[in-house]
Order: sequence, then C-alpha cells, then structure tokens
Amino acid sequence: MTTAQFPQPPQFPPLAPHQPPAKPRRAGTIAVIVLAVIGAVAIVAGGVMVVQRFAEPEKVTISGTETIHARTFLDVTRSGTVCQGAGGYSDLSPGQIITLRNAEGQPIAKATVGAGTWQSESSYGSAGRCVIPFTFTDVVLDGDENAVFTITFGSNGKRGEVPYTLAELLGEGAHVNFGA
Repeated sequence: MTTAQFPQPPQFPPLAPHQPPAKPRRAGTIAVIVLAVIGAVAIVAGGVMVVQRFAEPEKVTISGTETIHARTFLDVTRSGTVCQGAGGYSDLSPGQIITLRNAEGQPIAKATVGAGTWQSESSYGSAGRCVIPFTFTDVVLDGDENAVFTITFGSNGKRGEVPYTLAELLGEGAHVNFGA
C-alpha cells in the first residue's frame, strides 16, 4: 500500500493577542502644561508687583533734630532734663511746625515738635544744648539721588530753609544747629 503524503501546512508564529494602539505619553505633556502654568503665574505676579511699585510709591520716615546751643539760661527754658527755646529762641518750642519741601519747593510733609532734652556742658548747668527731635512720617521722596529737599525751621519759617540731599535725608536724617 502506498500512502499518500500530503504536504505539511506552513508553520506560522502564533498570533499575538489584540493590543490597543499605544497611548501617547501623557507624562511629558502634563509636565509641559504644568511648567507653562507656573510660568504664566510668575509673569502675572511680576506684573502685579511692578504695577504696585508704580501705583504705591514707597513711604519713608525721616527723623532729625533742632539743637539750641545755649550760652546762658536765657536761651532755653528747662525743667530737669526737659527743655525748649526761650528768649530769642522761643519759636523753637513744642507745637512748632516744621515743613519738608521737595526740589520744586512744594510742601510734602509736616512735623510738629515736642519738648527737647537738656544736655549740660558745664558744672554750673547754664551752658548746654537743648536737643529737640522731630519726625516726618509717610513721606514720599520723589527724585533722583541729586535732588535737593528743604526743611523750614522756626515758627512761620523764621529760621529759614535748610537744604538736604536725598541721601542725607535717608541716611543720617536732618539735623540743624542754632546758636552754635
């Protein structure tokens, strides 16, 4: 008997189970979106700060002193260590208004002085100095570093105006001496 031989069917690799198409990488996309949002927030915040900087000028406090160098007891009135101007210096006393003016001469701040502090220079106590402090608050100093501001001293400006640079006002303050 003859046996018929049939050709063997071709051998194919087994079929892979059905796989859905690959999803795009979301991690990279999410990272880009997060960075874009952070960048946008930073730009907006920076813009807000710039607008606020120009919308609300910086306010400063300027301190200073008027010092009466008294040669006799007639120049000041004092009680213990508290003092004020007397005689020819009577305008340098509590309640006196001091005016700060900008470079254009416009008033930008006022301060009211109180009593001073006596500092004796001799054992007899008749000579010494009366140091009267004052403070300008919430002052807007517009101008460049070379701008010159003036402060009017004495009641009704009797003592005149003293010039100060912006650096002086922001650094050591405003100090003036009378009777030195």
